[in-house]
Amino acid sequence: MNKNGITSLAAEKARDNSVWVHDLSWDGRGVARREDGRVLMIYGALPGDSVHARVLNEPKKGPVDATIGTMIQESPQRVPHPCPHYAQGCPASQLGAVRREFSLEWKHNHLVETLRRIGGLEGVFVEPVIPSPKQWRYRERLEFQIKQGMNGLDMGYMGQSGLVSILDCRLGSVTIREPFAKLRENLSILEPHQHLGSRVPLRLLLRDDGRGKAIAVLYVMTKGPVDSRPLEDWLKTGGFGGWEIRRVRNQKLRFVSSELVITSGNPTVQIRIAGRDLILTATSFSQVNRKAANVMVDLMLEQINPDGRLLDLYGGYGRFGLAYADRGGEALVVDSAPDALESGRAYVRNTGLLVKYQENDLGRDDLSGIDASSFDAAIIDPPHAGADGAVVDLLNGRGPERLIYVSCHPAALARDLKLLSGYHVDLIVPIDMFPSTSDLETLVILDRK
Repeated sequence: MNKNGITSLAAEKARDNSVWVHDLSWDGRGVARREDGRVLMIYGALPGDSVHARVLNEPKKGPVDATIGTMIQESPQRVPHPCPHYAQGCPASQLGAVRREFSLEWKHNHLVETLRRIGGLEGVFVEPVIPSPKQWRYRERLEFQIKQGMNGLDMGYMGQSGLVSILDCRLGSVTIREPFAKLRENLSILEPHQHLGSRVPLRLLLRDDGRGKAIAVLYVMTKGPVDSRPLEDWLKTGGFGGWEIRRVRNQKLRFVSSELVITSGNPTVQIRIAGRDLILTATSFSQVNRKAANVMVDLMLEQINPDGRLLDLYGGYGRFGLAYADRGGEALVVDSAPDALESGRAYVRNTGLLVKYQENDLGRDDLSGIDASSFDAAIIDPPHAGADGAVVDLLNGRGPERLIYVSCHPAALARDLKLLSGYHVDLIVPIDMFPSTSDLETLVILDRK
């Protein structure tokens, strides 16, 4: 073992890494336990596989990073994956290689175990996972990396061994498919500009605009000026309804902090709510699986009185609040994204629905001005990391009688349910918002103790 705690190749060969995979990690890697007790996280492995693992990284403590060296016996749950990129190491749809019934069962069991282990919720009944109406071609938003490779510029997803070249992502909607193919065909337009995809990283966001076309946002990661001319020429080949080129200084903050360089056409997203159209900017958040999201909204509406007051925290443009107001209630939507809030305000001005919007950074701002006790119910739909501490404190201290928590991350959900000590869990409904992946959306109904 070297000074960094990494096992040498000779030591790996001397150890038997033949294992049986019994579970999946949250990011879709197979989980197995070696004879010496060490846990292996194996790229490409699925529950029920027997494999000889090839160790990539073995630290002194924690899980061992590995990939499949040799498949000894395939899991009986395996089915042929419809996407050829899966065999090339694409991490986007690991559960597309197992029976759909098994993937739903695994997601359910994983949620139950996470709630027990992290949240301390023993014996709580979790409803069966509600399947998505579609398993493939459901995502209305995809993001690709553009990098210089051995054969020039390429587009794809980052896998365990680097960029996996993608010709067609089976998760993406049909609307996105053709424009993406056209951009791939015309990557040569960018080839003379060697700095693109190397010194200047590029990210391409594609979205279904809700009108039958796709739109694009090209993020250029640079602190200097952007020569947009070759990028414009390239985007024009995609046949988009509209597109934007944006400069970003920090790629981790690209969705919340970017500078518009140039725009063309109509790069907005149209969402139909209560018979009318709401218009979002290209960078505003919306659920990637619109049909499954509608199922979730309907479930939410069933759980609260129709003519009360709803507090919608982390609400964005107000998908929940607007649906509630359309039934006769009132809502206050609180979020930190000004563009999304303005989209909601414009919709309310046109419809007369009783929804107000308030801009607050729920992780940083003083929330003492929000009288949560004046509402009949609250709904929170926080980002992947879960609810901010100030929001948990607000709800525990003076939250309404009913609380609905919407989560896309079981571990963060389990942690927050434990912290929400002023409430008890009444109902847990998982929804397969992201079929063929290990991700899961969960709606939890809580009542005040």
